[in-house]
Parts: sequence; C-alpha cells; structure tokens
Amino acid sequence: MAEAVCFGVEDPKYGEVVWAGVVLKPGYGGDDPTEEERIKKGLDGKISKFKVPERIVIAKTIPKTATGKIQRRHVRDAFVKQVRAQSAQAKL
Repeated sequence: MAEAVCFGVEDPKYGEVVWAGVVLKPGYGGDDPTEEERIKKGLDGKISKFKVPERIVIAKTIPKTATGKIQRRHVRDAFVKQVRAQSAQAKL
C-alpha cells in the first residue's frame, strides 16, 4: 500500500461501519477483486477482528488539500461515490 485512510459509512443496523480507502503502490493488484481479501488477510492477527474495515475500496487517489493533507470531510463521499459507480458499471 502507498496510502490508506479509514472512515465511517452509514449502516442501517449499526449506525456506522468502518470502510477503508487504499491507494496501492504502482505495479500492485489494480482493480483485482481479490485485492480487498488479500489486504484483509494481511490484517488478520495484527489488529482485532472488529477493527478490520468492512469494505476496502481500491482507489487511484485520496482527496487531499493543496498542502497534501487528507480532506477528511470529503473522503467518505468520494469513496462511496466510487463504489456506487463501480456497482452501476458492473450491472451493465
């Protein structure tokens, strides 16, 4: 991984669940659907199971300010939008 960020996403059962946005280093996985599972398997035993993100979204970039800091207030919206676009594209 080159970069990663965790954020909360609304959930009808729990109120909010943890997702993660990940930017891979060049040459790693890409859009491979098994990449999410590989990352989760890598976290197994390193952090508690309840801390493992429910969903890991592979992205090209993470929203940042002009000074390079992560724009926390835009992260969730950007990644949820990406997941919805991928879902819509998969249905076609």
